[in-house]
Amino acid sequence: HLHLPRSSLPLVARSTRTHDTPVRPRQEELGASLCERLRASLEEVDGVSEVEVTDLRLPSSVEHAPQVSLLKYAGPELSEWRVRWQPPSTQAGGSITLRGRKFGVTFSVVLGVGEIRFDGVVQCCLLAGDGPAAQPSCRVGFKRLPEIRFELGIANKALSPGSDTLRSWLQRQLERWVRAVAVLPQTVSIRLPSRSDRSLALHERADEGERAHGAL
Repeated sequence: HLHLPRSSLPLVARSTRTHDTPVRPRQEELGASLCERLRASLEEVDGVSEVEVTDLRLPSSVEHAPQVSLLKYAGPELSEWRVRWQPPSTQAGGSITLRGRKFGVTFSVVLGVGEIRFDGVVQCCLLAGDGPAAQPSCRVGFKRLPEIRFELGIANKALSPGSDTLRSWLQRQLERWVRAVAVLPQTVSIRLPSRSDRSLALHERADEGERAHGAL
């Protein structure tokens, strides 16, 4: 695969995940969804008949999480945040393989996507649920299409569409994909730790502390 080198209110934070968030299934789900979007648009690229997302990298540590800044707070049911994400290409990016036929000759071209830049404003609604065992969640959606930028590297360019054509095509598809899944009224639901999850985490930390103290 081709890998490229690399508010109005003063609250800034790094987004976090719970310890049991299934990163790999979510990554595979996103890859399948993006590939479906790309396949639906192949008629826009001359000569291309097949597309495959051959590599998709997403960060798995808080170090590379988006930076969020609070813009507006009207209670748990409504807040607005600016989200900026500039992960290194080693942590976020991917490769897309296009195959097709032109002038009677088959070709294959690999698009390497890196240096991703993401900047937008989301609305957030917290849903607490009822009872101690309730599973709280957070629904987020962009107020408008966020700014999406990236660097594009192309391998095996012979007979393939030009660089500008491929970049414009990929930019359109990424914007359509984000608009379809995460721009209001569409929202993404994020599972939050329940009260029992937090209690379990506190007990685990206490046990770790006792073991560390006993080892001294």
